[in-house]
Amino acid sequence: MSNTLRQLRERSADLKARGQAILDRASAEGRRDLTADEAREADRIRADRSAVNQQIDRIVDDMLGQRSAAPTTNARTSTSTSLIPSWREFEEKRSEQRAIGSGASSGGVLLDTEQSELWFDRLRNRSVFLAANPRTVTVGEHAARYPIITSSVTVAARNDTDAITPTDPGLDSLTLEPVSYAAMTIVSNEVLKDSNGQAREIVEADLLRQCATKLDADMFNGTGAASPHRIYGLLNVSGIETVGAAGPLTLDLLLEVQATLEANGADRDRIAYFLTPADWAVIRGIKDLQDRYLLMPDLATDAAPSLFGSRVYVSANVPTAKALAVDLDQVVVGIGEDVALAYSEDFAFDKNSTAIRLTTRVDLGVINPEAVHAITGITA
Repeated sequence: MSNTLRQLRERSADLKARGQAILDRASAEGRRDLTADEAREADRIRADRSAVNQQIDRIVDDMLGQRSAAPTTNARTSTSTSLIPSWREFEEKRSEQRAIGSGASSGGVLLDTEQSELWFDRLRNRSVFLAANPRTVTVGEHAARYPIITSSVTVAARNDTDAITPTDPGLDSLTLEPVSYAAMTIVSNEVLKDSNGQAREIVEADLLRQCATKLDADMFNGTGAASPHRIYGLLNVSGIETVGAAGPLTLDLLLEVQATLEANGADRDRIAYFLTPADWAVIRGIKDLQDRYLLMPDLATDAAPSLFGSRVYVSANVPTAKALAVDLDQVVVGIGEDVALAYSEDFAFDKNSTAIRLTTRVDLGVINPEAVHAITGITA
């Protein structure tokens, strides 16, 4: 790995730690919200880390393309940016692992820490909910507890000589216990030996797409089973606000839930709507009295969809007849493990194929259930 890439990775990790420190300090002080200065600092750190990660992405993509294009027996020119190693890269990695005494003889972990984070970034882009940018924290152990405030201290005007009546905030905790997600696929060794890399890009895309689909489905509607532990989806969290539509989804109803969230302290630009494709089509199809579309007068626009200043995210994993409006600052995603990738030659030895396994650990927690509004009973 080049010195430049190593320095960028260290810079990204440092920015991540600084951003986490701001959140940890607020939690330790029992504050639900960041101060104005902290919010500005957090935004600056987030922007800086995004810029650094973009540089990392470009360098890693260039490196992957150069490795795939390197001359080998029956080599072909390649511009592949797949994160799934070719057979030659797999053999090199296995040799490195054996040399340092790590990894199984038949496979082993195939991602460095840097690439593991890059895989998770790509997973985040594929997941509708993660792309909405909820608060994220790192869970370093099996589970972690984070303090939250359930009620605030009382502030009152007083005369200079009056005694101050003490009040205490109500404290509770949010437990994050990341759930293990995994997928495994069997790939022909001929495909892995192909230096062109197009087939590997297809495998990578499918692994990411299916993992993101499962994460979205659970984050919206997970059952929250206790044994084995499963994610509580937003729609199944106890205490969330529920609004009945009793008809098609309307702009008035979406404005109503946004206003309620803002009245509870949510920032408009941190409120996100999650709609089914069918319900978003209904909203987009609303016309004025002159038969003109209200939301998209320019059919060629590629702007991110939004309503009343809040982003709209469309997903087929939102249950039918339901929609969500969420204050993203009151939702926490716990990352227990970035994406890990491993190979095994033994699993399908008789088929001259290799097993590729992808794993990650994620959990979802809601700080304040009133920050989640579910709209139910939506009809066509």
